[in-house]
Amino acid sequence: MEKVLVVYYSRSGKTREVAEYIKDLLKGDIEEVISLRNRDGFWGILISIYESLFRKRTPIKNVEKDPSSYDLVIIGTPIWAGNLSSPIRTYISKFRDRLKKVIVFYTYSLKREENSERNPAKIIEDELKKMGVFVREIISIHEEEVENGSFKEKLKWKED
Repeated sequence: MEKVLVVYYSRSGKTREVAEYIKDLLKGDIEEVISLRNRDGFWGILISIYESLFRKRTPIKNVEKDPSSYDLVIIGTPIWAGNLSSPIRTYISKFRDRLKKVIVFYTYSLKREENSERNPAKIIEDELKKMGVFVREIISIHEEEVENGSFKEKLKWKED
């Protein structure tokens, strides 16, 4: 059985809910990436969008778990302005050499066409590839799917 680590950043709680479900489903460990920058309120949202648009990194709290001791690392991120959240970008950049097998899930609120050039899955795949991280799978989860619980259907393949 694979040793699984679920790593996530969540500002609103949606990504956290999915991460905790995956952790329970796969009987894995979990690590929350904590931003050291205040992201509350209007200014927090603006800072988050700026960092995302310009692919900035941000200070994060030191993590406790070493991803190299896991067979599979599942990374959860909200989508900000069509891109990875800056705390997750920082985590991946810091640990990219320790990530063996990676699956990414992202939560989002704005609906986009899957084949548009602003497709978050393609953007994530390209950005991680540039960092030397090859992703096995990318799963998109709309906030409505979190609210009504239907996101669990997208993860049925993992129960085997």
